[in-house]
Parts: sequence; structure tokens; C-alpha cells
Amino acid sequence: MKCRERERQALLNFKQSVRDYYGILSTWRDDENYRDCCRWEGIECNNVTGHVQVLDLRGSIMQYLIGPFNLTLLVELQKLEYLDLSSHPDISDSQIP
Repeated sequence: MKCRERERQALLNFKQSVRDYYGILSTWRDDENYRDCCRWEGIECNNVTGHVQVLDLRGSIMQYLIGPFNLTLLVELQKLEYLDLSSHPDISDSQIP
């Protein structure tokens, strides 16, 4: 099952809200080869429904992303069960919806 279009758009919008100078989120793309967000770095989906269940950008991934982090863009991930954005000095200033 591929990811839900609404959730894919939310993740792409989140990516656009940060600066990713090192291409950490390079798999988060809107082209034919990378349309399925369930195959993107740091994302895991439910195999049956296609909903994003895990967003795991902890550690070295988060250290290379520059905020501000607009976490309200992730509100479309309504079936999210696990969110890890730890190890980034700016994340403590962001509010999680």
C-alpha cells in the first residue's frame, strides 16, 4: 500500500519549511521514482492502510536540518503513533500540535 496523498503533501510541506543543505531528506521528493512517502528516509507506514505511523528524524538526521520547524504542517499525519525529532537544539522552541 502506498502512502496517502494528503500525508505525502504534509511531509513535503514540512520539508520545504526547513533548510536541508546536506540533502538529508533527499528521498522526500515529488517525482515518479519517489512518490511513495512510505519509502522515504525516517518514515514508516501501516502496510494495510498506507497511513504514516512513524516519523523518526532523531540524531544525525535532525542535526543537519535548520529550522524553524513548522510542526503544524504535520497535523495531517492523523494516524502517527511515533514521532522522534530529538537531538536538535532548535526543536525545543517548536510547538507540537
